[in-house]
Amino acid sequence: MQSHGPLVLAPGATLAGQLSVTVNTNAGGSLTAAASTSWASAPQGSVQNTPSNTVVVQLPVRAASIAYFTNASYVTPSVSALTGSPLFVQVDAALCNTDPSRALTAPVTLTSRLTGDVESSPRSKPLRTAAVSHSTVCAHGQRRGRVVASGDGILEVLPNDLVTAAVAHCGGVTVSATTTLLIDPSGAVYDERTTSPWRARRCSSSM
Repeated sequence: MQSHGPLVLAPGATLAGQLSVTVNTNAGGSLTAAASTSWASAPQGSVQNTPSNTVVVQLPVRAASIAYFTNASYVTPSVSALTGSPLFVQVDAALCNTDPSRALTAPVTLTSRLTGDVESSPRSKPLRTAAVSHSTVCAHGQRRGRVVASGDGILEVLPNDLVTAAVAHCGGVTVSATTTLLIDPSGAVYDERTTSPWRARRCSSSM
C-alpha cells in the first residue's frame, strides 16, 4: 500500500493495508512479497521504517505443452504438413523459467516414425518471462537411396509419416511434453464450396 500524503492516526488507532499482485497466466513456481511502512511520532519524532513479514505464495503447477503451428506467427495450430515445408514448433514450459535474469532455451527433438530420422533444435528462441520458446526445422521428403543422417538439421520424412516433437528438459529442470504431426500423402482434396484444401483427411471412392 502506498500513501500519497501524510496520514495522521489518533493514539491507540490501528491501520490495515492490502497488497495485490497480478501474475502472468502461465507463471509457475512461487511468489515472494513483502511490504514496509515509514512513520514518525508527532510532532518531532524521527522517521522510522518497519518491514512486514515476508509472504510466500505457491503458484499452481502449469504442465509443459508443445504444439505445431502453420507459420511463424504461431497463431493457428497445425495437425499436418507437406514435405519440403518448415515445421513450426512452440514450447510452453513455465517450469523452465528458473532464472528471469537470463535468456534460457528449451531444446526440441523431432522424430520421424517411418524414416527413423531424429533432429534436435538447438536454435530454439530463448524462453523469456512468458516461458515460451519457438523453433523451426524443415521437413524434406526422403529421396530413394539417400542415407538418413540424424543431426544434420534436415528431417527426412515420407508421405503419411508421423513426426513426434518432444521436450524433456531445459537446463536442470525435467519436463515432459509431446505432440505429433501428420505428413500429408501425395495429392490434395479441396472443398467444393470454399475451394480451400482439406488437410489430414482420409478419402475413399466407390464406382
